[in-house]
Formats: sequence, C-alpha cells, structure tokens
Amino acid sequence: MKSRQGKMIWLMVLFISLIGSEASADWETGIKSGFDSNVNRSVSEARSDAYLKGYALYTRAPEEKDSLNWTLALLLEGVGYVRTSDLNYGSLTLEPGIDLYRGPLWTISVSPLLQLKGMSDSDQAAVAFGGKVGLRQQWQSDLYTGQYYIYRDSRAREDVYSFKEQALGVYGGVAWAKSLLLELVYELSAGDSFTSVGSMTTIPAGRGRRYSTTFRSDVVSETVSGHTFGVNLSVGLTSSLSLLLEYYLKYQQADSGSYSAHEGALGLGYRF
Repeated sequence: MKSRQGKMIWLMVLFISLIGSEASADWETGIKSGFDSNVNRSVSEARSDAYLKGYALYTRAPEEKDSLNWTLALLLEGVGYVRTSDLNYGSLTLEPGIDLYRGPLWTISVSPLLQLKGMSDSDQAAVAFGGKVGLRQQWQSDLYTGQYYIYRDSRAREDVYSFKEQALGVYGGVAWAKSLLLELVYELSAGDSFTSVGSMTTIPAGRGRRYSTTFRSDVVSETVSGHTFGVNLSVGLTSSLSLLLEYYLKYQQADSGSYSAHEGALGLGYRF
C-alpha cells in the first residue's frame, strides 16, 4: 500500500511541475461511433457490437525544442455499447514524460503510464501501470515515422481479467495541404491476457477459469500474442474541427486457439 501511495504522490508532484512549466497546451474533445466484430474476445463464437465513445484529451508540449523537455498527456474516455452494456466503461489515463530532442530526425520519448478504469462489469474494473519508450523521425514537415515499445500491467478486480502485456510498434504518417493526415500502424504484442471459450473446451492450466455473465461463456487466463494493422485518417473541416476515421485488423493467437477482429470508428474531433 505504501508503495502505491508513493507512486501516486510522485505522479502528482510531476503533474504540478509540468503545469507550472512554460509550454504550449492543446485541448481536444470529440465523439466517435464504432464497431467491434469480436467484442467478447472469443476463439469460437465471436459476437459483434457497436459503441459510442466520448473523449477529452489534454496534451502539453514545450514551445522550444530544447535538448530535454517535459511533456504530459491526460485522456478521459467514456464508452457505451449497444448490446453488451456490461462492457460500458469510463477511464482516466495519465502519461507524464520526457522528450530528448536530437535534431529534426530524432526525438526520443520516455513516459510512465497510469490508468484508472471503471466498468459496468465491476469484475473487469482495473488499475494499470506501465510505460512507453518511443522514437520519432520527422523527415519533412509533412512526413514522419516512429517506433515504440509499451509495457502494461493491469490489475483487475477479478484476477482472471488481469494481464501483463508487451508491445512493439511502428507507424508512419503523411499530411497533405495541412488538412488531410493519413497514418499507418503495425503492432506486435505478447503477454498474459484472457479469452472467452466454450464451456466444453479443454484449456491448459493457467491463472484461472470462470464463467462470465457478460460474455455468456467461460473466460480463461492464458498466453496471448497478436498482430494489429491500423489505418487512421483525419480530415480538417475547419481550423479546429476534424473528421476522424480509423480501422484496425487484429489477429490473436492464444493457448486455446486463434481469433481475429475488425474494429473501426467514425467521429468528429474539436481542438481548442
């Protein structure tokens, strides 16, 4: 308990110091309507669902490109599903960080991560800790690439929903006329997670197995690895308002079998 309190105090002190530093701040809020073709993470009986998401994002970055800079991202999200209401959630994510600027072609970023997530299915409510290390290359004013590593340790109320995950990703983006931005993403992930399976499926021993009323099937904790391919498109309608389009194709391999999922969303984002 003392260790957790110490982390919270450290994060609050860092948050206050960032707010007090000279930097530019951006606020963005938006709403998205999306779908998930395998919302129950099933290897045998995938169920699809649609959702509505609202978010507010605060980012703070230095105005000057010094060799060492403090940054901050604060994200508040709320999601409601059409059919699977037990998956409705609200989350708060805090990412203070450090950017090491090495010229236009190299920026190195390091940021710890803290996320608080509440869900209608209280068994899946969780606190997550972790961190991210990233590289970014600005080749031209309208062309960039990047690479990142993420570690996340999520502690849910029920242990079967807890997970530890590592991910490596690459991305690249190009902008046209400052109003159209296209970004491509690929991510490789691996770790302990959970899937839903039929009640008669034989699963190797793991952290746990239990029946989920949310997924209407057994849920098991097991080793899961996967590939994610993504496309993000932002179209500027005005200087502040943008049309947002995103699509992700996911392939997951678990001890109990493999599954795929299609996820996408269409929305509007407004930047202050």
